[in-house]
Amino acid sequence: MLATLLIDSYRKDEAIEAAKAIDELCDPCGHSCFSSCGLYVFWDCDNGEIRYVGITTDLAVRFCQHNGLDITILEGGAELLRKWDERFDNSANDPGCSKVANIKAHFKRHEWLGISLYLQSAKMEPRNLRNEDYGNVLPLDDHIRRWVREHERAAIEFFEQSSGRLPEWNKVRGSSGGRRKAQAVAAEYKEMLNLADKMFKTSIPTLADEALAFVVGQQHTDFVGHATIRDVARLHESIEGRILHPARQHMKVDGLTLPEAIERVVAGDECLSEIWTKLGGEEYLKRKPQICVPTGK
Repeated sequence: MLATLLIDSYRKDEAIEAAKAIDELCDPCGHSCFSSCGLYVFWDCDNGEIRYVGITTDLAVRFCQHNGLDITILEGGAELLRKWDERFDNSANDPGCSKVANIKAHFKRHEWLGISLYLQSAKMEPRNLRNEDYGNVLPLDDHIRRWVREHERAAIEFFEQSSGRLPEWNKVRGSSGGRRKAQAVAAEYKEMLNLADKMFKTSIPTLADEALAFVVGQQHTDFVGHATIRDVARLHESIEGRILHPARQHMKVDGLTLPEAIERVVAGDECLSEIWTKLGGEEYLKRKPQICVPTGK
């Protein structure tokens, strides 16, 4: 279940660091708390406008492709490149299949680019080229991919409602199946927004604008991570991945508040209770990710 939104903003010379952090958090081989399959959003740090909404079964690889990075910087990247070259005509680093030109052009005009990842548990890991040799991948590929596609379509639908057009770097509207389910997913987003600690100001008039606002970090809800992607990878994966992500799932499924959901997750689990206490979970909840936040459109 997609339940945790992690956000960050990075400079051109920080792209490799960001890619490695994503790989650390979303390892397709089951060594991390989050699945490598998820939804990602690139956004303009100057005005908060979404530039691109996409989905992938390997977030770190896709981030490298879009930023023109050599995928061999990732764990298992060299082997992935070998497999790709054996099975496909074009290389995994081929800029023609990515937004590398858009991002290069963006960094010529702007210092920062925002990135948001909408993540699910590592238990929901579909098969991809980096994990196909492992036996711990769930046989739920179609279900997992379909669920993420529906959220991609909903995010694009929200942008269209707000702006009357597709995000600048998106060429198509997303899967038709996702489009049919967009209204159902929209209801889910609305519930997420209703659970926010602070209600949105009247200057953000529509559900579409509200959803976009928290995706790019202009508003904070309990579903948004309390540290940047890179900081979570360095210091806070246990809290975000092992405690807060399951808690957010309880919020969505059972309608609990965040404190109630956290209590349910750690209750009776001595290990998680110790993690929450030793790592200062209550203080962590007071944090917000330190990013280059847009001031508004």
